[in-house]
Amino acid sequence: MSKNTLTKVFFPALAFLISFSAYFFTRSASLGFSDAAEFALVTKLGSIAHGPGFPAYVFLGWVWAGMLSVLGANHYFSIQLFSIIAASAAGVVLYFTTYNLSRKISAEQGEIYSGFVALVTALAFSCGFTMWYWSNNIEVYAFHVLAFSVLVYGALQYNQARSNRSIYITAVGLALGLSNHHLTVILFLPFLLLFTGGNMFASEPVGDKKGKKPKPKKGSLVVEFITSKQFAWFAGITTAITVFFYGWMMYRAGLDMPFKFGRPDNLHRLYQHLTGAAWQTAVAAKVEGIIGMRAPYFGWLLVRQYGLFLIFILAGAIWLARGRRFAFMAVVVGYFLLLTAYQLRLNQVGDSDAYMLLPYYMLALFIPFGFKQLAAWKEQSLVAAGVFAA
Repeated sequence: MSKNTLTKVFFPALAFLISFSAYFFTRSASLGFSDAAEFALVTKLGSIAHGPGFPAYVFLGWVWAGMLSVLGANHYFSIQLFSIIAASAAGVVLYFTTYNLSRKISAEQGEIYSGFVALVTALAFSCGFTMWYWSNNIEVYAFHVLAFSVLVYGALQYNQARSNRSIYITAVGLALGLSNHHLTVILFLPFLLLFTGGNMFASEPVGDKKGKKPKPKKGSLVVEFITSKQFAWFAGITTAITVFFYGWMMYRAGLDMPFKFGRPDNLHRLYQHLTGAAWQTAVAAKVEGIIGMRAPYFGWLLVRQYGLFLIFILAGAIWLARGRRFAFMAVVVGYFLLLTAYQLRLNQVGDSDAYMLLPYYMLALFIPFGFKQLAAWKEQSLVAAGVFAA
């Protein structure tokens, strides 16, 4: 087996099969938890879910289940399988994302090393507790992680290559996210702009002896991107796909169905549905001491998701900080802290841990850098012990 086949076919297939097996063989025979009953019904009818409506998930689940029904599959199994495949596919996208990162920072180690690091990273996230918990449920979150993984993959590729292909991939991921669990993707948009700037993995310039840093180049890459044809394509594709899904939801809202949540069949009602009255109530509600009550819970969630891999995540952050690679750190750490702060003050129970899946996904991107830092510490310790010559 060639190195290319091993890293581009075997390892990603292994990431998918291990994740798929973990999800499939531990799935529940019951309907599930949270809003599972509602989503099972609306994907059966092609109907309307509670706000914001999640039209991408409902539409694709409706089409998927319709195709499998021809083969005799029942609807419950079909939609559960939809989540399992989406979650497993997200792990594969994470594999390719971190494989590319590892090749950039550890090219001297070879392709197989980068493939191994990427495989471990993908499984660290995919088999983490929170991701597993939502992987085979009839809910929007497994599909949402897949959409977000495509968005991040495209954005990182664009930051490195500035290619049209990466822009198209990023736009599709963004549109699917906005057409699903829109809030968590909207909160990522400020960080997404950083990917349009300079190389996020290049060290920031160090000042001279007088403490003066080199003057930045004239013109902003962010402004250049916003005024470019690439941005026009990016905005156009994102808008077209997003409008398609919400337009479909508005059309279905006008039909007579045995069940639908609300009636977002015009722009005014669509706006109300997107904001969500129940969600607004949860956000506005003030509970004394809620941050103190919820902080230990979210700390416990993070430990359950990554366990010992938190060592690699912390080591990765140290490697990036020591190399003055602060732009990438700002994206990962900033988004994680923003979602954590949002969740800590939210008077909400049930699926609040699922909101953290996207920032947990971003934390996984630190793991390849963690391998790099831990290898450096090991070499330093061997040198200090006299095993190698300094």
